[in-house]
Amino acid sequence: MWASLFIIVMMFLGTIFGADTQKEDFISFLIKFSYDTKFQSERIIFPLQKEKLSSDLSQNVHVFINKKNWEPVHLLKGNQNYMTDIQYSFNEVNHNSSERVLVFLGLENGINVKYYFKLYNNLWYLKKIVDYST
Repeated sequence: MWASLFIIVMMFLGTIFGADTQKEDFISFLIKFSYDTKFQSERIIFPLQKEKLSSDLSQNVHVFINKKNWEPVHLLKGNQNYMTDIQYSFNEVNHNSSERVLVFLGLENGINVKYYFKLYNNLWYLKKIVDYST
């Protein structure tokens, strides 16, 4: 029930704030990206850069994921133990940018993941993942 309510609210907000009809609405894109695995694999810039912590948590490690090794993610879940936020640019300053960052911050569980999306030719694509979860 909560997941359905969340999706409806996000769609409503997307119609209010998605005034530029030429650009793909981010919220509508995000819903489809989360639930349609074929669409998801088409909207990722491969090789996808992923930054994560080393196994001993002492340094950042950069890896690249190719399309063959991509495992679909379901970004909009009903049962969650983390907070979700959308930032309007990579540097958190410009609300009218062609960038979005979907942030997941855990509630006392170590989750800290950011999905970086960029608008190319008026369509949204996943560009990078930063996972500093512990």
